[in-house]
This record gives sequence, C-alpha cells and structure tokens, in this order.
Amino acid sequence: MKSITVYIILVACISLAACNKYDSFGGEASLTGYAFLKGAESEDVKTPMADQTIYLNTGNDTSTYVIATKTDKSGYFSFNFVCEDKAYIIFTRYLKDGTEYVGAKKIEGGEFSGDKVVRTTLEVSPSYLNGMYVQFTDTLGGLLPNLPVRIYRSKVAADVDSVKYAVYDTSTKTTGIIALYNINKGKYYFVGKDSIKGKALRVFDSVEVKDNEIARKTMQLK
Repeated sequence: MKSITVYIILVACISLAACNKYDSFGGEASLTGYAFLKGAESEDVKTPMADQTIYLNTGNDTSTYVIATKTDKSGYFSFNFVCEDKAYIIFTRYLKDGTEYVGAKKIEGGEFSGDKVVRTTLEVSPSYLNGMYVQFTDTLGGLLPNLPVRIYRSKVAADVDSVKYAVYDTSTKTTGIIALYNINKGKYYFVGKDSIKGKALRVFDSVEVKDNEIARKTMQLK
C-alpha cells in the first residue's frame, strides 16, 4: 500500500512539472533569429548555419528541450506560440570531427517588442579545451595568406626544418592565420619561408600551449 501511494505521488509530481513547463507555450509571441558559426581561422568571420537543429526550452536548462526547429539556408529560425512574459533559452549542440560545437542564448521575459517578437542572434563556437591562434604578417603588418609553415615540437627539429620531423605541415588560411585546437600542451616551433623579388624571407618563432587556454601570437616574416 505504501509503495502504491509513493508511486501516485511521484506520477503527480512529474505531471505537475510537465504542465508547468508547457504552461510557457501557447502564447501569441514569437522568437526569431539567425544562427552563425564563429570560424576557427578567424574569430571575426561568422558563417550562417544552414539546416542546423535549434532547440528551445524554458528557463536556463540546455539538458533537454520542448521544441526544436531547423534553420534555413541563411541560418534563420523561428519559434511561434511562446509567451511574452516567460523566460526561454535557445541553444544548439553537435559534434564534428571530434570537436563539440555549442551555442546558447537566454531570452528573458519582457524582451519582446511591441509586435510580440524577439529578434536575436545565436552564435555557435567550438568548445575548445586549449590550442593556438597564430597570425602571420609581413614587416608592415600585412596578412600573409597561403604561407607554407611547418610546426615542430623541438628547436633542434625546427633548425633542421625537414618535413619528416614536423608535427604539422600546413599553410596559413586566407586570413593569414593558423589555428589548432585540443592539442598536446608544450612548446611549438614555427618555420615559414617565402621570397619577394628574389629576396629570401623567413619566420622562425615559437608559442607555448597550456592545458586550459588558447595561446595567441603574431609572427612576422622578415
């Protein structure tokens, strides 16, 4: 008898919690916006996220959701039938190449405009533990796109500068940046070479990567 009573109380509590959550829907307001991915190669570049699932929940909870929708090709999304005096959270989360990408935006009650619409932006970015963000320039500060660069774990290997000893054999992006994330901590040595009007130019520099931060540096070809 006791176990039956406990079961009835538990079901009643769950039902009440569910009702309270869904009480935040059925209104006449709307939440609209655009989802953008903040690029790894340049923190200033934002790419519209097409066909991405966007979730909506009440309060601050991103562990579950009540409604989900998909963005269009421009990254636009919309949630209708929300209540203008309630608080919500819009979020997304997904894995790509072993890296988790997350984004969340809190919408407070009372933010709705006169037409009962909140227009917002959801920025999604990689959840990086650590890494490096290195920008390459010439002596005048101009960016160096497509510059071949080899990265080594020891100065001796960097002095030799042989591809077979490099941990990364890469090149800068169109923004003149090399960005690597979730990598082993320690010192990394960079070697890059180019020539202008027959004059040989070189960059030889290093950066220290730690456990829980993004190392940032500008390196110069000269």
